Amino acid sequence: GSAGRILISDTDRDGNYEFIFTTYGGSFTIYFYELHLPDIWEIDSCSYFWGPLVWDIADFDLDGLYDLVIQTAVDTPPKTLISIAESPDSFSYPTQEVWRDTVGPPLVLPICVYDIDQDGIPEIVKNIASPYGDIGIYESVGDNQYDLIFTDDPDTSGNDAPAATIAFGDFDGDSKIEFIPSGGNEWYWIYECIGDNNYEKVDEGQLPTSNIRDCFTVPD
Repeated sequence: GSAGRILISDTDRDGNYEFIFTTYGGSFTIYFYELHLPDIWEIDSCSYFWGPLVWDIADFDLDGLYDLVIQTAVDTPPKTLISIAESPDSFSYPTQEVWRDTVGPPLVLPICVYDIDQDGIPEIVKNIASPYGDIGIYESVGDNQYDLIFTDDPDTSGNDAPAATIAFGDFDGDSKIEFIPSGGNEWYWIYECIGDNNYEKVDEGQLPTSNIRDCFTVPD
């Protein structure tokens, strides 16, 4: 089975889509499984990281090349990393690591990507961005360069922390993007963008969804 997400993209721009995924069982491999028309699927490429999970794909630094955000690890005991692999050219898969940042304990938690402040540069949102805070937002500041631009601990009681898929959207119709992380103990927190790389918590609550903690957005 797949670990992390299964991503679908034409990263080598040959007109054929790839499934990009990793598997359970201690694999060190990211697979690029491409459709060759009319109906043949082949593993065209692999990339090797320590226990990787793939979470999202886009051109994060706006250089015209695909970037793949990966959760991986180094050292013993393992330290979790955010790692970004990039295509070496416009016609290759994103297999070359170009950036990494140590973010804390080895937890399998989603990493989400969205242009929250609407500046044209997508933000990378990480749950449990220890030792900085329980949520951390990264943004590109140059070619293959990323800074941690925002951190916060949304749950001041200490009873919960962000640990699931994050929802994004303009939920109150004020033209500002909100994002909603949620925790393992039924809590959610709503943050709103109030300026470039600037966010504030505007609401929080608890819902009776003991085993359902992921947040999603769907169109009206």
